[in-house]
Amino acid sequence: MFQLTTKPLYFLIFLFSIIALGQKTKSFDQIEGCSVLGQNMTIEEAREKAIVNLKLIAFQRAGIGEEITSNVYYEVKKTTTQNKDKYYESSFSEMKGEITFFEVIDFSQKIGENNEILICAKAKVEVVAFDNQRQNKVNITLMGLEQNYKNNSQLHFNLKGNKPHLFWVFLIDKDENYHLLYPRSSKQEHVLPLLEPLYLPNSLEEEWVLQTNLSEEKNSILIVSAKEEGGEAKEISDFNQWAFWYKSLPFNSRKKEVFNFIIYQ
Repeated sequence: MFQLTTKPLYFLIFLFSIIALGQKTKSFDQIEGCSVLGQNMTIEEAREKAIVNLKLIAFQRAGIGEEITSNVYYEVKKTTTQNKDKYYESSFSEMKGEITFFEVIDFSQKIGENNEILICAKAKVEVVAFDNQRQNKVNITLMGLEQNYKNNSQLHFNLKGNKPHLFWVFLIDKDENYHLLYPRSSKQEHVLPLLEPLYLPNSLEEEWVLQTNLSEEKNSILIVSAKEEGGEAKEISDFNQWAFWYKSLPFNSRKKEVFNFIIYQ
């Protein structure tokens, strides 16, 4: 959960159209992916794996290979008697394409060829493939973000880049809602600094407070960068709304990076 205290800021409401020039879009009304329900696996875990497999199939059918950005939850047991260490890890690759729309249609259960139980997912998917134009993406340095935050802690960190690209900061909560953190006002500069890091948030303007009513929950910071403006970002709720905005950025320079952390009681 995330709470933002403004001191005060001004909000802009806007509309925009997608900049589709040069983007090769593949849309699939229905793709199915399945996973085997393992002995110690829950239905929910099997569904999550089925969705990952479904996304890989979408990439393959779009003709751009198996490259995909993933946020994977790992659980490590120190011993059979000790408590488990839980942590999150992100893995990234230089992608040849991106999923820009994803909507689950339904889940189903089947029996496989070897009598194994298969959990399957069907979804509507859109994939944007990159062309062969030279990529012009920035390398972002993020400092000061912790892996664990106690409930009601303040969130802050530093950013800088190796190119003066524009940037946007989102928080993704445990329910995969997207919250625009920065910039939310035309007065807030959002060009990546090259020398001295930019400290966020500006303590004179606002506070970013992390809250949870669970023993622990995963949140993420999403940093988006691009050489030029697309549509103006706004308060966004789900992935598909966020992707609609993200596709308006120039695709040869746009980039996204996800940094995961845990909030605990």
